[in-house]
Amino acid sequence: MHSDTYQKLNKQFQNRTHYRCAFTLVELTLVLLIMVMITTIIGANFSGFRQKQQKIDTAKHMLTLMQIARQQAISQGKTYRLNIDKEDKTFWLTTQDTASTEFTKPNINDNKTYVIPKNIEIIWDTPESIVENKYIIFYPDGSTQATCITLTDDNENEISLFNYALTTQFQIGTPNQEATYQEDEQALQIQ
Repeated sequence: MHSDTYQKLNKQFQNRTHYRCAFTLVELTLVLLIMVMITTIIGANFSGFRQKQQKIDTAKHMLTLMQIARQQAISQGKTYRLNIDKEDKTFWLTTQDTASTEFTKPNINDNKTYVIPKNIEIIWDTPESIVENKYIIFYPDGSTQATCITLTDDNENEISLFNYALTTQFQIGTPNQEATYQEDEQALQIQ
């Protein structure tokens, strides 16, 4: 009797699995819904990462051009400028011709005009004369104008390029690091 019950249950189970060869529509819909949710989360995270990376790359390109301008100004005895056009969202180097007051692109490797991504805004924290002229000057004695340029993306994330002493090199940092550096420089000037 016990074996008859087992055989009946076994037969019912075999019949049930025989007819159940595919997924139901509900199961397929549930799997697709989970896949769409995962893709959306990954896509949103990647978009934020890409924006942050563009901002960092732009800051690194600016810093590199600032370092080149300073080094070339010292070694060649010429005035260099880092030009930044906020409307066209571009930046590039120029140097002053020795015979005139005109500034032209220097003959150095990789001297091109860089494009700032559309989602990045430039904020100047400098004297008005620099903002109006749209450039930072690097003098042959190694000095430059004290300034801070902040790059801000759509998510209000900021990164700054700054120097507050005329003879120090520019640095990249967050607004908090820039504020700390500025306080340290002011404390040194007071002493």
